[in-house]
Amino acid sequence: MVALLAPLFLLGAIAVAVPVILHLTQRSKGEVVEFPSFMFLQRIPSRTTRHRRIRDPLLLALRVLALLLLTLAFARPLIRAWGLGEEVGEAPRDVVILVDRSFSMRHGDRWERARREAEAVLDGVRPGERAALVQFAKTADAGSGLVEDVTPLRSSLATASPGDAGTSYGAAFRLAGRLLGAAEGRRREVVLISDFQRTGWDEGDDARLPGNTEVIPLDVASDAAGEASNLTVADLDLRRTRSGEVPRLQVAARILNLGADSVRTLVELEIGGRLQADTTVSIPPGIGRSVAFDPVPLPRGGARGGVHLASRPEDDGLPLDDEFRFVLEPDRDLDVLVLQSDGAPATRSLFLREALSLSSEPGMRVTVLGARGAGADRFAAADVIVLNDVAAPDGAAGAALFRRVEEGAGLVVVAGARVNGSTWPGAWVDPLPGVLADVADRSRGSGGSLTTVDGDHPVFEVFRAPRSGDLAAPRVYRYRRLDPSPGAEVVARFDDGSPALVESRHGDGRVLLWATSLDRSWSDFPVQPVYLPLVQRIVMHAAAFGAEPAWREVGEDLMLDAEADGLDLQVTEPEDVSWIVEAPSGERESIHAGPDGTAAARLDEAGFWRIRLDGMPEAEARTVAVNPGVSESDLRAIDHAELVAAVSPTEDPTATALASAVASPADRERRQGGWRFLMAAAGLVLVVEAALANRRRGYGVPTEGQAKE
Repeated sequence: MVALLAPLFLLGAIAVAVPVILHLTQRSKGEVVEFPSFMFLQRIPSRTTRHRRIRDPLLLALRVLALLLLTLAFARPLIRAWGLGEEVGEAPRDVVILVDRSFSMRHGDRWERARREAEAVLDGVRPGERAALVQFAKTADAGSGLVEDVTPLRSSLATASPGDAGTSYGAAFRLAGRLLGAAEGRRREVVLISDFQRTGWDEGDDARLPGNTEVIPLDVASDAAGEASNLTVADLDLRRTRSGEVPRLQVAARILNLGADSVRTLVELEIGGRLQADTTVSIPPGIGRSVAFDPVPLPRGGARGGVHLASRPEDDGLPLDDEFRFVLEPDRDLDVLVLQSDGAPATRSLFLREALSLSSEPGMRVTVLGARGAGADRFAAADVIVLNDVAAPDGAAGAALFRRVEEGAGLVVVAGARVNGSTWPGAWVDPLPGVLADVADRSRGSGGSLTTVDGDHPVFEVFRAPRSGDLAAPRVYRYRRLDPSPGAEVVARFDDGSPALVESRHGDGRVLLWATSLDRSWSDFPVQPVYLPLVQRIVMHAAAFGAEPAWREVGEDLMLDAEADGLDLQVTEPEDVSWIVEAPSGERESIHAGPDGTAAARLDEAGFWRIRLDGMPEAEARTVAVNPGVSESDLRAIDHAELVAAVSPTEDPTATALASAVASPADRERRQGGWRFLMAAAGLVLVVEAALANRRRGYGVPTEGQAKE
């Protein structure tokens, strides 16, 4: 069948009456005869008669046909075919509405505008069409698949609100692609309602929509691109220091001005609910500035804290990122007991003692004793025992050390000239992570080096950062060869493949074996820059000291571990363990442990979270500070066309054929181009008409027979 996109142009068909009228009213032209004088002629009035019949129907038909063809061309005809029960070009739609509910949508009236736009799209869903509502931030959730009844979608939209998480357009488009993937023979549309925040799109993301999908962007940012104003506390630097025996906290904050004008603001530091310090700072547009507070006393029991902007511009539409929260753990020092051989010079442990004493987080109280001077009471008070080139004591002292490691204290064994396999008490064969053998002497050459380390191990992860130290620089001239025990982990090796640092577990304690000395007798480690962080990290790891981060970012998963929380899983079934997780909004959730006694809590709100084992008193709950990601505070927008082009499907013959089958009427008419053929036909008819009219130039002159009449 044929349809017309502009049927009103058919009124132009009235013009076909013009040539008909002209043919019917055409006057005959009399022959002019030149005569010298009219005096001898009688004047007779000339009378003309109207012709009542068409004398040249072919010429008239050509002219009428040309006018009809031109009229039809302007009416834009569309040829339709009949398909599977529906007209081609009128196939129903599958519409996926992507609504951005990330943190940046809290700015100004963006969320309200997004809600109105989504409601308008739902209003346009006609009977027989399907729709899905996807709310996304860092992750995307559809709630349900494509449905014809949009009433539940309206209810979900009415109760939705923007969250605190970041933006991920890739997650939203991937979910939309899965929803539309099975929609065969239907038009596919994705309506993206967002503020189009640039930081929400990763150029390396491979999110692609299926073929024949039209992406319609709806921007709800009320301000022009790049003009949205926002002032935010982007980051903190917390350093623990000491003034005598008093622990102190040094806080530095980084403030970003993401607006177009300079801003002067008051910045306040609060710890434990009390104002500790404040300062005023001026920040030019588009840059950040660090604000350092004077050191303040550090609460020994730990406390909540935060840096917030006491004043901000009136057009700052994101007040939630004007505060940066943190949690201070209780100040904890490690008691480190260093044992050396009796009668050894004081310099034997000098480098080790000084390096450990310089640690600030955690602080380390170091005591150096001869092996015989260590009693059971000394071991009981130690968090870490270092056997510096000395064998473990035997008798009651050895038994006390053995028990202390089983209870959770760390043990660091430094193998030197005075330690070998035969000097250890028999009870220590199993706890040691390796069997000590002969000495490898490489002093005649340039010595060996530490070349292979596990960069993911807590001891060495600090050295992964640029300019953090070269572990291969120190020269090692002698070291003990050792054979790792079954189950022991080799953390580092020398350049010849021999183990350098080996770790194992004994009871609840960690045992680390270092295969060379920590003084200058067998290596030059003590005079190298990496010595101080290396020995500090070894002792911290032996003590199982894992400093809890002072804050986390919205969207992170917090790992919950029953053993780390002090629960003995040997007498408790892991399935019976659960945690009570309370969000800043007050909403509580019970999370059950898995078979391994662990679980994860999604931190999807900014603020202070409270987490405790079920049955634990409220006062013993763990506090976790959570802040919005700094990338969400940057409101600069991405170009719509750039984002649409990145996710649009690549050209595919099958998709192109389907697109042709379900395109809109206007698209179908443009592809058919019927008006062009009609215009060409009209032109051809006019050429034939002109040629025929020229051949009949005498048309309208009476023939001889007509003159006699």
